[in-house]
Amino acid sequence: MHDVVVTGIGPVSAVGIGRAAFRDGLAGPPARGPLTLFAGEHEVAAVTGLDLATILPSIKTYLDRASEFTLAACGLALADAGLTPGAWERWRAGIVLGSTFGCLGTLHTFTALLQQKGARMANPLLFSHAYVNTPTSIAAIEFGLGGHHGSFAGDGAGAQALDSAVEALQLGRADLLLAVGVDGISEPLYRALAAEGRLDTDTLGEGACALVLETAEHAAARGAVGVPLPDPAEVRDLLGLTFAAEPLFARAAPLAAGW
Repeated sequence: MHDVVVTGIGPVSAVGIGRAAFRDGLAGPPARGPLTLFAGEHEVAAVTGLDLATILPSIKTYLDRASEFTLAACGLALADAGLTPGAWERWRAGIVLGSTFGCLGTLHTFTALLQQKGARMANPLLFSHAYVNTPTSIAAIEFGLGGHHGSFAGDGAGAQALDSAVEALQLGRADLLLAVGVDGISEPLYRALAAEGRLDTDTLGEGACALVLETAEHAAARGAVGVPLPDPAEVRDLLGLTFAAEPLFARAAPLAAGW
């Protein structure tokens, strides 16, 4: 069994984008504000100020909110780890991602057009961006991750992705993995929670967090300093979270999909 260490982190949240900004934002006021993504009366903790062009060299034509956050979080985490794309063996590097709701916003838009205008007017671009594993695949292509892959959905998906990535590294199936938790605010999710009255007492948040995980041997070989991964259960207890609350609310915005 291989030891696993964390060598980089990339938070994307209403609190802050990037490790330093997130750390500083934790000491600030609650990151809540008016909903501007669509019409709604409840305050949300939405990610603002994200400029993907400053993180990625490639230009994207369309991305679901979850995919955008995933790419940003992965790019930030790799930079935090002192890594650039191509600095690893492609087939020994991969990604495992967890998302409770996936690309729900794009799925809703595609389905609405399909129902309103029929199959001939359905948008094939939106269709390809509506899958729960779309963020995983886009990130794998963007960063040259050709090895171990996984996508998890539903309650606790982020924690499952993290556990899966750690296990794969311990068993020697990879040298380097990105473990990602992500969820974005979408109109169907907002409407459903508002109808249930849940937003009267809680704030809907969004965000992503990517961890660069490596075997201790791989990190040492490139001169990287890694830290042992905390027990996910202990982290959840510390934050006072349950699986049902993790992906939704702004109490731990960039950890919202898992840890």
